[in-house]
Amino acid sequence: MCLRNFHFLVFFFFLFKLGASSNDGFTFNGIVKLGGVAEVRKDGLYKLTDDTKQNTIGHAFYSDPFTFKNSSSSSSNASSFSTTFVFAIVPWKKQSPRGNGMGFVLSPSKEYLTDVSSSQHVMEQMIAVEFDTIQDKEVDDINDNHVGINVHSLNSTKAASAGYVNGETGEFEPVDLASGELIHVWVEYDGLKHQLNVTLSPVPISKPKVPLLSLEINLSPIVSEKMYVGFSSTSGTVLSSKYVLGWSFQMDGEVAELDLAKLPSLPDMEKSRKKQVILAVVLSLTGLILVLVMLSVILFLVRKKDKFTEILEDWEVQFGLIHRYSYKELSLATQGFNEEKILGQGGFGKVFKGELPVSKEKIAVKRISHNSDQGMKEFIAEIGTIGKLRRPNLVRLLGYCRALRPRMSQVILYLTGQASLPESFDAIIQTSEFVKESSNYLGPKTTDSTIASITITESFQLVGR
Repeated sequence: MCLRNFHFLVFFFFLFKLGASSNDGFTFNGIVKLGGVAEVRKDGLYKLTDDTKQNTIGHAFYSDPFTFKNSSSSSSNASSFSTTFVFAIVPWKKQSPRGNGMGFVLSPSKEYLTDVSSSQHVMEQMIAVEFDTIQDKEVDDINDNHVGINVHSLNSTKAASAGYVNGETGEFEPVDLASGELIHVWVEYDGLKHQLNVTLSPVPISKPKVPLLSLEINLSPIVSEKMYVGFSSTSGTVLSSKYVLGWSFQMDGEVAELDLAKLPSLPDMEKSRKKQVILAVVLSLTGLILVLVMLSVILFLVRKKDKFTEILEDWEVQFGLIHRYSYKELSLATQGFNEEKILGQGGFGKVFKGELPVSKEKIAVKRISHNSDQGMKEFIAEIGTIGKLRRPNLVRLLGYCRALRPRMSQVILYLTGQASLPESFDAIIQTSEFVKESSNYLGPKTTDSTIASITITESFQLVGR
């Protein structure tokens, strides 16, 4: 039953009054779009439900009520009326399960649009012609493709499988209500004969002579003096779109036929689905890219922070008198350890020439490479031993640095530049000859007996003049 789920959601509604109209009727050839769950699209299609949201309802009523009988007395005869409209139920995907249908509704009030629980009397006076596309055994639906007349109840008073009698062959031709094809409907009530007829056929077949449903019923004790007319539809867990392309209504007279040539066209659902898939992919990729960019920025900031983060260990307390430089200081002093500042290649890493930013003191920086054979034990021993040496002929150790990250945990040794560094090749040769006997020279006169020998290379010298 297509109306049974209208209590799932407080819905949006739109009461409209457009097109050719009078006090007794109106004609819409292409209904104006609505906003919210029920909407009228830019192409003129009246869309009852959203094909992207589950368990929603959309409907609309003509803005003003019509006079269905002359007084509120139940003995007053209900007036005749007739209406015709063209609709389509378009599934979200081809061969997908069938979703809820839609219905044409007569109601004495608009209250149930916002508060179903307090409007039971509305249900008792409501009349609907349902076009149902699922079978609900709880309300005794005959199948999943039928038309029913419901009188103040969710159960159909009379129902029949959707279709029409072919005027030429006399054969019954079934019509799939959820096929996405246009279906033309006529609903007529004769107030004198007390007969309600429902007829349908696929567009462009003209109105069949034999109604699909014919119910003898006196609407006089059921309808109110004033009644609203409109459409209602729900979307359950299976998504579909319901469209009304044109609508004409008339009290006490023959309804004006719709001009089928003026009806808007249904949207290309396949193209629409492809656009939505493309949009979803683009949005997903955009979101992924944004996440990756954010992660990259965070990683960059963390690495940048860690690059200049120092760690302090227990062994450093023993050499508290030796100054500890920050990595940032040394990076500035050597212009980011610029390759042009390299003085030479030592056994455990490169030696860079630099200048302290504040004091402008010339320094040499020995940067231990990550693949160096020198371990932490050797580094600690070297810092502890050289840091204690005080000889006028030996370059003094100014300090050291050790960064946090493994890549940046390269030990950096700082040496003063007070012993001028030789610039010419001849000076290098003279210095090399001079340091040949440095071990014998330094050994007896140093105060630390732990120095048995010292490694001297022509690419870098540890001694002064």
